[in-house]
Amino acid sequence: MKQGIFKVILITMVTTALSSNVIGETNAEWEASLLGSDTFWGASTNGVKSALNIEALSVANPLIRCTPILKNTNNGYLLMYLPPLKSRFIMELKDSNGTAVEKTQMGKALNEALAEPFGLTTGINTRAGYGRLPSLRPNYSEKLDGYAFNLQDYFVITNSGTYNLAIQLRVIWFLTPWKGSLKTTHVPVVNLPAVNARIDVKFPKPQINMKGSVP
Repeated sequence: MKQGIFKVILITMVTTALSSNVIGETNAEWEASLLGSDTFWGASTNGVKSALNIEALSVANPLIRCTPILKNTNNGYLLMYLPPLKSRFIMELKDSNGTAVEKTQMGKALNEALAEPFGLTTGINTRAGYGRLPSLRPNYSEKLDGYAFNLQDYFVITNSGTYNLAIQLRVIWFLTPWKGSLKTTHVPVVNLPAVNARIDVKFPKPQINMKGSVP
């Protein structure tokens, strides 16, 4: 799939846990809306693809909002959970010279390991930070607004330029048909194929007063 360049000029608000097609919009129109230059897709594994939608929350202070997307291309529904935040993402950001961008304290705390297979005997403890996803519908893309994040929370981005983000989403995936019971000791933790996003960041130019100096 052709990857585009996203210019940070949009404004958006995230208010719900899950985005779906709006009233009157067909599934085909919804899927087509996720093929623009602001959405980047990874490869498929076992009939599931992940993507990242990128938007800006402010023109004056371009916080970069990243929203994960999961697409189920199988014929049946799938049940997945997301691990706690520190174990949810594997991310690396590089500038146009290929230099790794410094991580914030939150960024340094990412990629905490989870045991595999994940031992589960009394159900997943959502209070410990695990997030249950909606059942992934067949041949449909779910935009996970409730799990969106600001890229600047994890990386120190201070300069305009083109950045390349590589991100993997880690999920707890019930590969066998789920029959209503979570009592099992063999729930695999899966690192979905990496998504590579090219982001063109443009910070506002400083204003110059009549004397030619920057205020």
